[in-house]
Amino acid sequence: MKLKVPKGQKIDITKIYNPVNAKNLINRKPKKITDLISLAEQNPKIMEEINQLIAQNVQFSIKDFGVSGYTKLGDMLFDEIAQRDLVLSHIANTLPNFKPSLTSPAFLADVKGDLYNYDTMHGLNMFGLLCKHGRIKEVDPENYLDAEYASYTIPKASAGLPAYSAMTRNGLGQKKWSSIDHHKTKVGLARQYPLDYGKMFYKEARLQDLCELYEAIPVSPQSAYNGKAGTISRVDALYKYEYYQVEFTFDRHKAHWHGTHFDDAAYGFYGNMITYSKSVGWAKKELLKLSDHLDAIVFDFFTDLAGARTEIVHSHERWFRACNPLAKKVPSPTDDCFLAVMQKIYLQLGGTCQVTSHAYNFVHNNRDIYDYLPEEIKNKVDSYVQSNIEW
Repeated sequence: MKLKVPKGQKIDITKIYNPVNAKNLINRKPKKITDLISLAEQNPKIMEEINQLIAQNVQFSIKDFGVSGYTKLGDMLFDEIAQRDLVLSHIANTLPNFKPSLTSPAFLADVKGDLYNYDTMHGLNMFGLLCKHGRIKEVDPENYLDAEYASYTIPKASAGLPAYSAMTRNGLGQKKWSSIDHHKTKVGLARQYPLDYGKMFYKEARLQDLCELYEAIPVSPQSAYNGKAGTISRVDALYKYEYYQVEFTFDRHKAHWHGTHFDDAAYGFYGNMITYSKSVGWAKKELLKLSDHLDAIVFDFFTDLAGARTEIVHSHERWFRACNPLAKKVPSPTDDCFLAVMQKIYLQLGGTCQVTSHAYNFVHNNRDIYDYLPEEIKNKVDSYVQSNIEW
């Protein structure tokens, strides 16, 4: 008998919205506030909250909002409870590339006349250093504390507001930038303004080129396209691996699994495989042959990468607890665990290709993770051995 090697299917990625696609960038138009408000009003939860405020007759005063202006450096106070500690290396690393156009206003809370800063602390320190050492034309270094900096001040603030606002910033429902936000912005800048940002974000643009070449469009976990074939939602994983690892991963996924969602297991599976092949000098045809055989095992025993990953996580937990019965917490498998288990199955099936050293990992106190795979899988291996598989 011979195991079947899965073959990737054709998919249509034109139906997946790619914000940094050259055509989309050309057609992109900045939105007006009316566009954004209209979009927000289509959200049932948002309108439920707005209607609740209306029903309760809750109103705010324009005077409750902050006031913009300029504040003297010497009038600002810094409370450690509302700030992270001053990171000197951050200032040292920023000064060589300092650009005034990238600075932000100081956020201040007026607490009974005292002005407490709760954002832009590092920016203010850099501005102060430049003033004190005569690097700002209009400022007398001897009187640098009188230098004024753009500010946004909350009037009549409570004593706890700086710390509370620093923690929540945009309210308790704040959402920090995700990896897809950073990736999309950097790629968009590199493609739309190549003279200004092309070299700066070369790595991000190159990874995006790779994604599009192999039809794996980065999307946000909240995207309507997430989970569909032709997308990847773990954009941060792209940056965890070397470019050649990502390229080989995409190549193998398109060859064998195209038409299914790109599962996270692919990075560690293929990435470790090619890294090992480079370190020992394998010819590419040897690596591709091993990849074909291992993917045949994944397909036959687990259906796809996602199904195999789930099973390996459970097997790893059983193995780890057997090796460490007193452990209170089970760590997640390392990214080479998937490759190790597939190769262990391959060797049990009499595989003839040379395997990577990962095949002999995950053995502790004479306990091999292979023995903690589900019984039906091990029984299937035994039955296949009797059938004399041809590789």
